[in-house]
Amino acid sequence: MSNINITIHTPDASSFRRTMGNISQETVHAITQKIEGGLMGLTTDRTDPSLHNITEGGQQEKYLVLSEEERARGFERPVRTSYIHKACGAVTTMNQAIAETYARDHTFYTGTFCSHCRQHFPLVDRQDVSAFTWIPDGSPVGS
Repeated sequence: MSNINITIHTPDASSFRRTMGNISQETVHAITQKIEGGLMGLTTDRTDPSLHNITEGGQQEKYLVLSEEERARGFERPVRTSYIHKACGAVTTMNQAIAETYARDHTFYTGTFCSHCRQHFPLVDRQDVSAFTWIPDGSPVGS
């Protein structure tokens, strides 16, 4: 159990910060999933125009994921929901369907979002070095 600072960015671009004490990582993950699930959409349609619309908070209106049926076929990598952006040190926790898409096909995405920087970045930097690492094992996101 530990204290955690949470900043919530709302669709109207306002935000609030709250320090919460004695919260398990499982509870933090559940809260994050609920918030993310309510603020962004998911689609399996590669032609959905919302994939190209960026909200004031920096996220896409919708993110492309593999279908439930495809994800149910099994995973080639562990399902990991949180990663560190090496440039700023911030941890971002993603939606379960996105995490399962990474686990099913680790090459599906070429970039990801940093919740601290509030923008998307390529998975590798200009020197071809991983820009994000998975928690808890530190392996490169997308590998």
